[in-house]
Amino acid sequence: MLDDGTIEVLATSLLDEKKYTSKMFKELYFLRWGIETNFDRLKNKIEVENFTGLSTISVLQDCYANMFILNLQSIIARDVQPEIDESKLDAEHRYKVNKNLSLGFMKDKVVNILTSSNPKYMDELRGLFKIEPTPIRKGRKFPRNFSVSKRKYNMNQKKAV
Repeated sequence: MLDDGTIEVLATSLLDEKKYTSKMFKELYFLRWGIETNFDRLKNKIEVENFTGLSTISVLQDCYANMFILNLQSIIARDVQPEIDESKLDAEHRYKVNKNLSLGFMKDKVVNILTSSNPKYMDELRGLFKIEPTPIRKGRKFPRNFSVSKRKYNMNQKKAV
């Protein structure tokens, strides 16, 4: 039973209800929330299903490039998080890197980082990641949208990352 009274049905092979309670599954789901939001970023921000070509090699190339960008973003975000924590000690909420803004900042900087040995590009990007951090608000809930659509993207209309 969810907090709003909705009954949610979960399928599992863990049948011992004394050992694996319903409450435990609810807690486990929220531990997975970071993974779920990463899938959302992959599909809706990075547009991982929106390929720049039709050949196998271009699809693989897009997938590898997208995963590289997300991993680099995560590494830099993890690196600057202690500085954000320190700057927000007196704030009501904890704060984290704004994933949308930081992804946009990477678009203009990642080529310079990869093609230059000058550390100034990475330092600039780290500084940009600290701009406008977002508060971490516990217990937020949003209704899920289960609409189904046809092809989400037209070919050759991919956003540049």
